Amino acid sequence: MIQKNILQSRNDLINNFISDRCAMYKFYPQELIALINGGLTVSQIGLAPLPVGPTGEPVSQMAPRVYAINATASKEKQKAAFEYIKYMIRKETRIKE
Repeated sequence: MIQKNILQSRNDLINNFISDRCAMYKFYPQELIALINGGLTVSQIGLAPLPVGPTGEPVSQMAPRVYAINATASKEKQKAAFEYIKYMIRKETRIKE
């Protein structure tokens, strides 16, 4: 179901979820803090995979973050940035997060 104001801000979407004006909210992991700061407890937030659509195929959104490396940085800095990105997206780091 689409909200009445399809141009509302992300904050409005969060507030609608917190105030029980919508039943489902797809959010990024870093928005969990806003939900808790808005008054929800962890036990009030259920996490589940996205529903299967008409095709019968399940979908997911993995690692919604985007990492970029500055093409004008030195090769040494680019390599260091790439190593950092590899560390941040590895399974062990994601689990700890």
